[in-house]
Order: sequence, then C-alpha cells, then structure tokens
Amino acid sequence: MASSGKARRIARSILAYIARNPGAKDSLEGMRWWIERADECSDSDIEDAVRILLDRGLLARWEAAPGSVVFGLSREFAVHPEQVLYEFDSMGEEYMQ
Repeated sequence: MASSGKARRIARSILAYIARNPGAKDSLEGMRWWIERADECSDSDIEDAVRILLDRGLLARWEAAPGSVVFGLSREFAVHPEQVLYEFDSMGEEYMQ
C-alpha cells in the first residue's frame, strides 16, 4: 500500500510521540492526542498511518480487553528509535511503501 502525504505526516507524529513517551499505549481514538494537527485528520487517515507503522514493525498492537485494542512502542522501534526516525525522515516515500 502506498502512503499518502497525510498518512506519512500522521505516522511521523505517532513515531515522534512514542519516542518521547516510550510507555504510551492507546486506542486509535486516543492516539489523536499523539498527532500534531489532529483536527485535520480523519479516522481513516489515522487508521492508514497506523497500518503503515504496524506493517513496518514500528508499532505494536495489544488486545487490552475483549474488543479493545491498544497500540504502542514495538520492540524494533524501542531498540533503535533514533535510527528509525532518521530512516523514516531521510528515505521518504520508499521507506513507507
């Protein structure tokens, strides 16, 4: 799946937030607080960004309770957050596809 510029911006905001707050976990709805200019994002935009990060192994998913899913820092991102952010920023769209 190719990403839109908006999904990429949202994904970058999510990565930056979890780099600063490694213990953070939240639902898709709660992740709005993690995103810069979240008022400009639809639920679908956030879902696209989260899917991209999950596919890249940069975000982890847990079932908090039956029917309740939360997302947070993946092991891969936790081990090398600076490297992941650098690659994300420098490689652009090809890193996201």
